[in-house]
Formats: sequence, C-alpha cells, structure tokens
Amino acid sequence: MKAFWDRASGGMYLTSSVGIGIDPRAKPSFLTPYIARGAVSAMICEKRELGGRVQSGYSSGGTLGTATLKVAGKRIVEGMKIVV
Repeated sequence: MKAFWDRASGGMYLTSSVGIGIDPRAKPSFLTPYIARGAVSAMICEKRELGGRVQSGYSSGGTLGTATLKVAGKRIVEGMKIVV
C-alpha cells in the first residue's frame, strides 16, 4: 500500500466522499458494511468520478461501524447511531 501511495500523484490527500449507512435492518458485513445504519464510509480517490476536477493516482476507502462523525462541529453519527 505504501509503495502505491508513494508512486501516486495529484490530490490523494483530499477526501472525495463520505457516506452514512441508513438501512435499519442491515448488519455490518464483509461485502456490504456501508449500508448498515450508522456505518461511516470515507474514500480518498479520483474526484472526477463524482463530477470534480481533481485527478489522483491513488484510491483507498473503508467503512467504520463505530465511528463518530461531526460536520461543522455538530455530531451526526456516534457509535452506529444517527443522532441528528
């Protein structure tokens, strides 16, 4: 992973997307952890896929089931619970 990062160029330090799972019946699983209610996903990748202009030679992402997500200082998700 480090070698891939070292060879990359462009805006790989910028987060390109953040997602919050909303399905109340889903449980975090290996194939679809991002759909479970309260799961927080983040991606660092090519921004052009999402309509942006930043180009990058690196992509990575993951989902956390017990994350706390704050936006502008306001808590949105805490411990797999959407609190807004």
